[in-house]
Amino acid sequence: MRYLEITKESLGEGTKLLGQDATGVRLLLPAAGGGLLLPELLTCKERYLTFFLTVEEAHSMAFNLQFWAEGEEGKEKASFTTRFGILGNVRAKICLDLSLTDAHLLFPEASVGQQKVVCHGRRIEREEMVRAELVGLPCFHDVTVKIEELALTDSYPEEFPVADEKLVDELGQNRKKEWPGKLHGAGAVKEALNRQLLQTQKGYPFEDWTEYGGFKGKKLREGTGFFASCKENGRWWLTDPQGYAFLDRKSVV
Repeated sequence: MRYLEITKESLGEGTKLLGQDATGVRLLLPAAGGGLLLPELLTCKERYLTFFLTVEEAHSMAFNLQFWAEGEEGKEKASFTTRFGILGNVRAKICLDLSLTDAHLLFPEASVGQQKVVCHGRRIEREEMVRAELVGLPCFHDVTVKIEELALTDSYPEEFPVADEKLVDELGQNRKKEWPGKLHGAGAVKEALNRQLLQTQKGYPFEDWTEYGGFKGKKLREGTGFFASCKENGRWWLTDPQGYAFLDRKSVV
């Protein structure tokens, strides 16, 4: 295993070094997106890039490991990109397979702590690489992250340690975050659904829409009591239970 040093010269445009210790660094990534330059990836023989990553925010973030080929470094999009996501305030070990740059796989398997991983771009040979970056994608504000134990290795990690805590509640919501309207427990869900039912019984909130959300200005067929399909002038429609236009095929193409 070969550990990589993160220095001020490694920082991408707009990225700021907030602190550094024996294991890693804390960075401030600009809202426009930013991260680290990794020139070691252009010539390395190792297969994997590994590190611990923590997004010190209440929300998830998406990141790119991206490569540019010679003659394409001025383009907005990288020649090849591996994109992955990570939850907020979760310290996760990330393992990125550098052999993916041969474009043999679209959806690589995610390591523990990662969200969906997807590859974009064309096959790129190591000899034609001129730039490599690990960057956080644009966000609605500056983002603080911590990167630890950044290293190159030929060995796939045996363990992906995660904190022994529940991150979501019984409703699938983030336990660490509160927001207006957040429901706590099955009882609260039942109360909310009953309130919605009472509102529905008063009629749909728009005069030209039916109680099912169909458009009263376009009657397509006799109502069946169920959502149904209907073809008019060569176009297929989904009609509401009263026979009014609900959705046309063009809307979903």
